Amino acid sequence: MNKLHISTIEDTIEYKFQNVTLLEQAYTFRSFAQEHSDVCSNDLLPIIGNAAIYRFITRFAIAEFMRITPAGLRAKKAEESISKWRASLISKSYLASRLDILGIASSKYLRIGKDDTKGKNYDQDNFKATLFEAIIGAVAVDCNFDTEVLDNCIYTILRPEPGEQLDTSCFNFIGQVQYWLTEHKLAQPVYIFEELDGGFKCKATIPEYYHKLPVYGGIISEPTFRPYRGLTNFESFDEDRHKSQQKVAEEIWRYISIREAQFLAEIAREDRGATHTSEAGISELRRIVKYIIARLAILENDKCYSSINILQELFQHKWTTLPEFVISDISDGTGPNWQTYVSIKIIPIDREYRAISFNRRKADAKKIVSRVLLDKIISISNMYS
Repeated sequence: MNKLHISTIEDTIEYKFQNVTLLEQAYTFRSFAQEHSDVCSNDLLPIIGNAAIYRFITRFAIAEFMRITPAGLRAKKAEESISKWRASLISKSYLASRLDILGIASSKYLRIGKDDTKGKNYDQDNFKATLFEAIIGAVAVDCNFDTEVLDNCIYTILRPEPGEQLDTSCFNFIGQVQYWLTEHKLAQPVYIFEELDGGFKCKATIPEYYHKLPVYGGIISEPTFRPYRGLTNFESFDEDRHKSQQKVAEEIWRYISIREAQFLAEIAREDRGATHTSEAGISELRRIVKYIIARLAILENDKCYSSINILQELFQHKWTTLPEFVISDISDGTGPNWQTYVSIKIIPIDREYRAISFNRRKADAKKIVSRVLLDKIISISNMYS
């Protein structure tokens, strides 16, 4: 693990190690340690990390879903619902997906031996969940179990947001990726299929790219994108040929989303120094986000309430312009496909934000793209803090 790898992981989890050896140990698995007697495996760190995660989730659940009354502790929502929420957060599949989304479970960071490499164990949820817990364990030891520092780090990686859970099964990730790359004048992915026993392996590549954010007179122009010479590779497997392609496209979209969040961070840093974005505007943005998070918390129990309602309420409070939706039928040979676009301007910081989604079900299209936009607003606020 080189300095660039360490810096990338630290920036992603928003924690800088005093002893980077602990971070390296988190990524060192037993198979590697057995081949290199001078290093320690990560066997102990997941035990510590698991305890820290359980503690964090318990405190988060009390704050979000319970309240103290004269009669004692009461739940704000059904106990069964809280249990399901907790179980989903600590599941191996969720922990693995969080590392995949953040891009810090890549094999280039791992220190693994021949057995794990040959069997591609590093692609399994169990392996990645262990890595997740090891990273948290390393942070816990490094910060000497400082609860505030540790909780901030866990929240950054875990993202245990209450509220509606979006069904991504109706997302058309292939169309989503195609639109984004076309919009930014980048080459489309090349999908290659290999028929194997029991299904299809789909591989795809997209060009590496970088961005520029020119600022003229305190006003930031739209980012421009330029390709690097290198390629980023993705692959997936499924019994169904189209589903294997959809899975690969979903991985590409996660990769793009992470990079886009990094672009937003840079925009925010530029905005902090620009004359048109005042401290009062940023303070009002934080107030907007607190309102959004509070409203999202009721979505799971109120089936008549949706993300669309929250966007309309932001307009009624005069925090944003009226959301503008555009839905287009771009159905292809694989079935229905609805391209849904929404845009609003956040008035306190005088900046327009947009979101787009591709969905198989028209009935869900506006709700899903609204939630995507709300998540983007929350991310923007975090960047300004």
